[in-house]
Amino acid sequence: MRKNYKLGQSLIEVVISIAIAAILAISLISTTLITQRTSQSARNNTEATKLAQEWVEQLRVFRDRHDFADLDTNACRLDTQLDPDNWALRGPICPVDVVLGTVTFHRSLIIEDLDSNKKAVTILVTWDESGGQREVKHETIFSDWESF
Repeated sequence: MRKNYKLGQSLIEVVISIAIAAILAISLISTTLITQRTSQSARNNTEATKLAQEWVEQLRVFRDRHDFADLDTNACRLDTQLDPDNWALRGPICPVDVVLGTVTFHRSLIIEDLDSNKKAVTILVTWDESGGQREVKHETIFSDWESF
């Protein structure tokens, strides 16, 4: 009598196992790369938001230490030094570049008159990523609170 035992695995089973393992490895690598790109994009968005908020706060200090009329609609950047009394709004060289890590952020300022006691301030921060150019836009209204 002959016993017919199949010992081991056939070549087809091995090839299918390797293919499944390769598909799983590619899926894990793709997921990791997408997660890293999303994380970097979120980090850049957070940094851009901080840069925009920083200028808004510095403009509030500028408005409070100088005259409201000094918020010049022709200015497109705020030059800050150690002493806030020496800060100045300048133009026309815009935007101001800020390098954080490996990313260069471009920050610019737009001031528009709404009426004699109100001005609209827009801070725009842009940067380049692998998916294209991104931007954060922060808008606020400043008033001549001392005149009320």
